[in-house]
Amino acid sequence: MSPLNVIVIGGGAAGFFAAINCAQMHQNCTVTILERNSKLLSI
Repeated sequence: MSPLNVIVIGGGAAGFFAAINCAQMHQNCTVTILERNSKLLSI
């Protein structure tokens, strides 16, 4: 099976939740989180 490359747009709580679940469910997955602000998980 070929490796998966996943990009999650948004570094908020939902983005991190999606990225973590994807990485846990697919061991051959590379997850990248994109956020336009300098701080992650902030308001």
